[in-house]
Amino acid sequence: MRALANDAEATWVEPTPADIAKHEDLYEITYKEATRTLDDQSAEVNNARTRAVQYLAFVGSATAFLLGTAVKDITQRDGTFYVIATAGSSLALLGLVCIAALLNPWQTPLYKRVEPKLLLVNFIERQVPIPNKAEMFRELSIHFENWQSANQRRLKSVRILYFASILLGSLQLLLWATLTWLAG
Repeated sequence: MRALANDAEATWVEPTPADIAKHEDLYEITYKEATRTLDDQSAEVNNARTRAVQYLAFVGSATAFLLGTAVKDITQRDGTFYVIATAGSSLALLGLVCIAALLNPWQTPLYKRVEPKLLLVNFIERQVPIPNKAEMFRELSIHFENWQSANQRRLKSVRILYFASILLGSLQLLLWATLTWLAG
């Protein structure tokens, strides 16, 4: 697909208004695909947030079980106990920070919809001739492409935070299981 896109860019020529008007149905397809991509990006963020919270609930339940059985039975708390407990608590705190950042709506805002005022001012009520439907689809598709690119940078931080929260939760559980095992 990437090679096809590169070939298309190499042979691209600015269409005339008449060409655009003739192919309204093709521009509508492009617009719908651009909209679908933005919707997919929003869904990815929402799904990562949902799965991270579910995993946090699992880690919290498993931690409560492991520590509830292990810590009360440990009568001799030596250096190993405190090192593992401190490391596990630190990982839990870091995991919570990652999930809090992931859930923070200001941390990962995505471009996903056009505001009505933008449509009115930039497309319909502008000084130059009002575009026809095909021209509007074309211009919106170009804007959406820019938004998709901007969203990819934001999605990268979402993916990193999601991966970090899963990794930190797994390491935390490993430490709590080790502590339980050492307790006998």
